[in-house]
Amino acid sequence: MFTRRHFIQTCALLLSHPFSKKINAATVTNNYRWFMPDEAETHKRTWMAFGASQKIWGKKLLPEVQKNLATIANAIA
Repeated sequence: MFTRRHFIQTCALLLSHPFSKKINAATVTNNYRWFMPDEAETHKRTWMAFGASQKIWGKKLLPEVQKNLATIANAIA
C-alpha cells in the first residue's frame, strides 16, 4: 500500500538525488535508505512550507498570519 509517509519519503529522495542520470521512484527507493522519524522525535531541522501572501490572505489579515507563522517557527526552534 502506498501511504502518505511513503510518498513523502520518495519525494524527499527524488529531490535530494543528483539528476545527472535518468532515475525513477523505484530506483531511488531501492538504492537509497532514507528514514522519516515520527513527528514527536527529536530532529535537527524542520521544513516549513506555509504561504503567507497578500494574494491569499488579503491586506487586512496578512500581518496577523505572518505573526502567527513566526510564532509557530519560534516555538519549533
